[in-house]
Amino acid sequence: MSSYQDNSIRASGLARLAIYGVAGLLVLVGLAGLVLPIIPGLLFLFFALWLLSKVSTRCAAWLHNNPHTAGQVKFWRRTRGLSLAQHARLLGWLAASAVVRGLTAIGKGWRNLRERPR
Repeated sequence: MSSYQDNSIRASGLARLAIYGVAGLLVLVGLAGLVLPIIPGLLFLFFALWLLSKVSTRCAAWLHNNPHTAGQVKFWRRTRGLSLAQHARLLGWLAASAVVRGLTAIGKGWRNLRERPR
């Protein structure tokens, strides 16, 4: 395990509860977005994780020590953002997602037009 530095926000009980509520809502919208073609689900799930990592030392430590996320978290803390190559890759994935979702919606609309009785 690597060393972990606590960067969480110190919030009162009511503020912490409100942040947990918002994070829970973001998780629900994110899960719905994984199924619905209109909502970008992963974006909401990532934002919920980021928000939880700010108020929960357990969540922040998990993100920091998880082999799938530790490298990215360390890089973000070191550089305070994404590299140009990561921006390009992210833009490519977002564009590909938009194309797939758009083609899916067009295909469903076309199928509904063809199946409509005349």
